[in-house]
Amino acid sequence: MSKVLAFLPILFLSAASIFAQTTNAPLLIGRVSVNQTHIAFAYAGKIWLVERSGGTARRLNNAGAENNPAFSPDGKTIAFSRWNGGDFDIYISPATGGEAKRLTFQGEDDLPVAWTPDGQAVVFESTRDEEGVTRLHKVAANGGALAESLPLPQAFQGSFSPDGKQIAYNPRTGFGEWRYYRGGSTAPIYIADLQNGAIEKLPNQNYNDRFPMWLGDKIYTVSDRTGVFNLFSIDRKTKQAKQLTTFDGQGIRTAAATSDAIVFVQNGRLNLFDLATNQSKIINVSVSPDTSELKPKTVPAMRFLESISPSASGDKLAFGARGEVLIFDAANGDTKNLTNTSGAAERYPTIAPDGKSVAYFSDETGEYALHVRSLENDSVKKISIEKQPSFYRELAWSPDSKKLVFSDRQLNLWLADVEKGAATKVDASGYSAQENWSANFSPDSRFLTYAKRLKNRAGTIYIRDLANNKNIQITDGVAHAELPVFDANGKYLYFVSSPNAGTSEFEWGVLNGVLANPLIVRRVHALILAKDTPSLLLPNNQPNPDAKPNEVASNTKIDFENLQRRFVDLPLPLRDYSQILARRAGKFFLVASESPNTPGDVSVQNSRVIYSFDAAQPSKIEKFVEGVGGYELTRDGSKLLYQKERDWFLVSTDAAPKADEGKLNLQKMEVRVNPAEEWRQMFHESMRIMRDWFYDPNYHGQNLAALEREYAAYLPT
Repeated sequence: MSKVLAFLPILFLSAASIFAQTTNAPLLIGRVSVNQTHIAFAYAGKIWLVERSGGTARRLNNAGAENNPAFSPDGKTIAFSRWNGGDFDIYISPATGGEAKRLTFQGEDDLPVAWTPDGQAVVFESTRDEEGVTRLHKVAANGGALAESLPLPQAFQGSFSPDGKQIAYNPRTGFGEWRYYRGGSTAPIYIADLQNGAIEKLPNQNYNDRFPMWLGDKIYTVSDRTGVFNLFSIDRKTKQAKQLTTFDGQGIRTAAATSDAIVFVQNGRLNLFDLATNQSKIINVSVSPDTSELKPKTVPAMRFLESISPSASGDKLAFGARGEVLIFDAANGDTKNLTNTSGAAERYPTIAPDGKSVAYFSDETGEYALHVRSLENDSVKKISIEKQPSFYRELAWSPDSKKLVFSDRQLNLWLADVEKGAATKVDASGYSAQENWSANFSPDSRFLTYAKRLKNRAGTIYIRDLANNKNIQITDGVAHAELPVFDANGKYLYFVSSPNAGTSEFEWGVLNGVLANPLIVRRVHALILAKDTPSLLLPNNQPNPDAKPNEVASNTKIDFENLQRRFVDLPLPLRDYSQILARRAGKFFLVASESPNTPGDVSVQNSRVIYSFDAAQPSKIEKFVEGVGGYELTRDGSKLLYQKERDWFLVSTDAAPKADEGKLNLQKMEVRVNPAEEWRQMFHESMRIMRDWFYDPNYHGQNLAALEREYAAYLPT
């Protein structure tokens, strides 16, 4: 089976936290602002106002998604950003609420950060001048003029001196929430003279000083110079910094100031720092946001498609979508959700060749296990894989429907015996970027072939003798070889090799030379499995009439002795072949990635083309379909399932399909979800991803279980 969609467990925690309502629960609060009487904060896509003493918060208004509140100097007006369907624009409204006035109209996100000291203009961040470069701009509060840029090459945040002639700002923002970040993008504070352009750099020893707030002769900042973000003041005359808070666990995430106080967010709670006493206190706040997103609902399944796999004949399709297993009847379009588990994720379903069951991975216990569900009586056999489960993929059946092969993120290859209900580790890779094993079985289920990366990063073909539990290396481990697949006739094994694929196909950074993609070529080879089987080619590269590749052998016979002498280079064009799909005896598909006519233009994606091949004519390939996305071949080789743009097609493999032939109507496929249950599963899975993928096995000294309990408090209850 080919991998249809990448293993991408993309998890979104922030949306899950928006429904906490009690004063004791932490809130995922965005940007904040404060005036003499109230605190404004962004939460759950709205701007909220609460008295500085705390209490029940109220919405500023009931319009669309809003963020980044900023009170005017007199506290009577509030600026904020509102979503307008394509970008965020600047609005202002009375601080007590009421009709909002729009100030910006350009098609880039505009995010307010401050007002000019005279209250006549709103200062905001935007990339409107140059894509990818954030600068500060200002727009008149009366809306009478176009926005103008401040004379700074790049700037984030900002706070004016009392006379408005200077501004303290961040020329860089640091690196997100990366704790102890000390790289080249740390966030210092610069002071710019807006009249002559002179720049003063405040003392900084490669740490992050964020959210500058200029009050009198001090600039306040949220700094991680002690390792955790705390509130500091910097004296303009002495340049000395003074620490004002002493948090040692969760630091301050954001802050804003008025003349007598600073509001900040720490550990999901609002805090108010009194500038007269240098003391802070937690502001207890109660919020009642719109909870309609918590209600169970029906959603389109295809918007959340993760994998798709056809049955042996293509009469049914198994979909992995939104963490559910759905079976689609290709004849009548009916769909059945087999799992219905919002609180658990089921992934990569594949239907057994005999059509009696479907296998998939499920984390219903909190960790992934292999489930085999009967399509006849709905019973489920649950197979525990290992004592410390991880994440698994590349699930494929043996032709006799008795075994399953799959890989894990720890570079292991597994074999599961369905009848015994046990999984066994059969091999492990020594290369940390082993992505795909391309494992598949011989037609009689006796052998398993796969491609393993060695420590030198070279792909190497192996065959496992399942009867003797022995792995045999087939290629030399020097030439890069991959994509092995047994011919359905049981007499040949096909694979590809490349002299230059190593220049671009590796997944990490400098090992991935994207510009070299158009240069990659791969050659297709055939391995004659038994010594008495005729070669596909005569010495002159013409078809061998004695080979009879379209006839099926009674069983797969492999003579491992002198096997290296039986490699045959097929006289096919050199292309960047990315998959071999065995069809029927002596026939297969070759999937090729073809570069555009403008080598070096990385903005143009390669085109994926599927070619058909008949071993009886081993020097010829014919284009079957082009411009495809995902693809799968049925076990019997009679049908090809492929994606083109947003549509899926199921067609016969006998002839190249016509336009729109075999188009499937999948728009009616739906799943019923409980959002709160989904978010809890997603959050728990995100912690397991951190556990299994984080580069430091000691997690920088953090207790992951304790962190999970702490952040779980943000989830809806």
